Amino acid sequence: MMQLHYMIERKERQEEHRESRKRQQEWTGLFTSLVGGIATAFEVEPPAAGKRNKKKRKTQDNSYSSSDES
Repeated sequence: MMQLHYMIERKERQEEHRESRKRQQEWTGLFTSLVGGIATAFEVEPPAAGKRNKKKRKTQDNSYSSSDES
């Protein structure tokens, strides 16, 4: 009887975990759409996930250099 109880609890936890993961994916999709919409509104390209946006800036000698400054 106890083994049946543990099996039922385990199944319930697995289902809760699946639902939680599904909600997280939905929220991630909504957030990504929101950021993309904002970027489009301001006519900028949204940064790729996990990558820093590097800007090119003009130096005093009129050449371009790469910078990590935001």
